[in-house]
Amino acid sequence: MNKIILNHTKEEIYTETLDNGLKVFLIPFSNKNSYYINYYVNYGAEDLEFVPVEKSEMTTSPSGIAHFIEHQVFETGDEPSPFEFFGKSGASCNAATDYESTKYEVEGTKNLKENLDYLIRYVNTPCFTEESVEKEKGIIVEEIRMYDDYPEWILINAMNKLTFNTYPMKYDIAGTKTSVSNTKLDDLYKCFNTFYVPNNMALVVGGCFDPKEIMDLIKNNEVLKKRKRNDFIKRKEYVELERVVKEKEEIEASQLMIPRIGYIVKSRANYTNSKDKFKMEASLFILLQKAFGNISDFYETMLKEEKLLNISFYNFVVDNYNIINIICETERPKELVKEIDKRLKEVEVNKEDLERYKKVFIASKIRLSDNVVGTVSDIVNDLVDYSTIIDDKIDIVKSITLKDIKDIKKSLNLKNKAVVTVLPKNT
Repeated sequence: MNKIILNHTKEEIYTETLDNGLKVFLIPFSNKNSYYINYYVNYGAEDLEFVPVEKSEMTTSPSGIAHFIEHQVFETGDEPSPFEFFGKSGASCNAATDYESTKYEVEGTKNLKENLDYLIRYVNTPCFTEESVEKEKGIIVEEIRMYDDYPEWILINAMNKLTFNTYPMKYDIAGTKTSVSNTKLDDLYKCFNTFYVPNNMALVVGGCFDPKEIMDLIKNNEVLKKRKRNDFIKRKEYVELERVVKEKEEIEASQLMIPRIGYIVKSRANYTNSKDKFKMEASLFILLQKAFGNISDFYETMLKEEKLLNISFYNFVVDNYNIINIICETERPKELVKEIDKRLKEVEVNKEDLERYKKVFIASKIRLSDNVVGTVSDIVNDLVDYSTIIDDKIDIVKSITLKDIKDIKKSLNLKNKAVVTVLPKNT
């Protein structure tokens, strides 16, 4: 095993890539009695067009199929269900699909070895049948119907549709009622056999254990030993357009009392490697904190003037574009949009601001280092976002200068924006 030591927090990560390509990361904690396992697949809702294993031509999957597979992986045939198996030792399990990945999680305090062994076995042993697929269609369609009435979900999906022209983030993660109903058993196996392969997956385990014992257990798992790698994974490369799809959209939602707005800015991103990307994202987030954070002048003024009830924001990178999403609850949406426009143009970060935000980041990373779930999740997020572990985040944040903040602000294309307004539906 190799060992990675995270700067400043001094966390030790033991890592090894198995012969079949599976990347394993083990984080021992001497002062914890809990553990958390995250089994990550580099396959998500955006992977709709690809070359299936042992084929040469591109194929297109129904939208929502990665989420469908996540549901079906919990089908274990004659074996106990994951919920039953993990529940016997008081452990909990869950799974989640996003646009870039699928993750299977187990958290508990007892029976780490048994639960880890079982997790590996059931994730790698598909028991999809015609009967289970037809049954699952009804469950997922009902889930989609439920989210169709959820204002936050309506808003996020509408924002994605206004942001992305060609990139599959314009589709709902769960797909549509039609795409789910048209999904066939063969579609699931085609995607599973192509993407659920060891060299396209990673296993991250945190807790109180001997790294050698856990690594040996993983290597000796009989199901995993039989899994073969697929070195020919080929996904469609999308060319996203710079302009937003549409500048404005108004939607009504029945289960909404207060209007919400989703404000989007889409700009070219400029970075050369994973660390540059992290620094760029961190610099942009500092700018957004100064502009809209809960200790900003903007936040206090908008509350006082009753133009704002609540605000959240985040930024991310897709296909070399910086995306800013700002979500607000407001009784005065048109006025608030104008205020956001003005704030993004005028916001400035001074030296004192920059040092304060750096300290907040460093403190949060140090607190995270004492949290098993947080530490494992942070590593998995690095693998998803950067395809590697950024082991010197604190040093990178410390290196951010006022020029970096000014450069990131200058790079923002504030004219390339879109606004979604969700209004209460009149009944």
